Formats: sequence, C-alpha cells, structure tokens
Amino acid sequence: MKSLLFLIIFFESFISLGHTRWKLNGTTPPRTDNSGIKSSGAPCGTRKYNTRTKLKAGQTLTIEWEETIDHPGHYEIWFSEANDENWILLKQIADDQSGRDTTPHFFSNTIIVPNVTCTQCTLQIRQLMTDKSPPSLYFSCADIDISPTHPVHGGSPSPEPNPPPNKTPVTCEE
Repeated sequence: MKSLLFLIIFFESFISLGHTRWKLNGTTPPRTDNSGIKSSGAPCGTRKYNTRTKLKAGQTLTIEWEETIDHPGHYEIWFSEANDENWILLKQIADDQSGRDTTPHFFSNTIIVPNVTCTQCTLQIRQLMTDKSPPSLYFSCADIDISPTHPVHGGSPSPEPNPPPNKTPVTCEE
C-alpha cells in the first residue's frame, strides 16, 4: 500500500512540473526538454542541448510551443541579442482557453526576426498565469543565430542557376 501511495505522489509531482515550452520538434527547439522552468530559474534555466537555429534577419518565423498544463493568462515572446541579457519584448499572445479538453495543447504564431546579426541570440517564451496572485511565470528558451545571409528556416534552398549558353560557334565538317 505504501508503494502505491509513493507511486501516486511521484507521478503527480512529475506531471505538475510542466506548463509550457518551445515545441520539441518545432522551428525553434528548446534548450531543454524541461517544461517546468519557473521564474526562479530565469532567464533560461540550465542548458541541456546546444542546438542553434539559424535564422535570417527580418524574416517572418512561425514559432511553435506546447502547454502541458492548462492555465488562463497569456504568452510573451522575448528576444536577447547576447548572453540572455537585455531582453526585448517581441509579442504578447492571449491564451485562448476555449475548446480544449486534453493536454498538451499545441500553439503557433508568427514573429518577425529582429533585424540584427548575432551568434548567441535567444528567443524566450514566457507563460504568465493569471489564475495566481501574483501571476506565476514559466518559460522556455531557444538558442538562435541571426544573420543577413542565413537561409530562411524551414524554407527551401535556392536552386543553382542554369549555366550560361555556350557561345562558342559550332562548325560542321562535311
């Protein structure tokens, strides 16, 4: 009986760790698969993966994230040009609570990639939960590089141009 009680408590505590994170196989993979990073570990928690997504300055990017525990509130998309400092708010997105019966919930939206060049940039999604007072905050970070020449993530590479026509005159022998 004690073993069963232990398992129930263990799984309930494990399940309650999660709230929101970048989608694991999305356009901007998270630094870690942990979806329970609270504001006390801000701004990005511990780095588990070293995956950098290469983006083009000024491109429109579809961002994808998942909510593992449903809470009313909103999401904020933040950007740091270097070292997870000097965050800039890019977008605020309402958390529509209608029509959802199961978790996780998957979301997508678009942002314009900042028109900068950087090799140590970060995108952060924050979930502000308004059913708490003061509101609780969970977050997830994705490492990105931005340049004017990186290919657009998720796009196709440009085709190689056709070679110019051969301008050498062709002679015929009889």
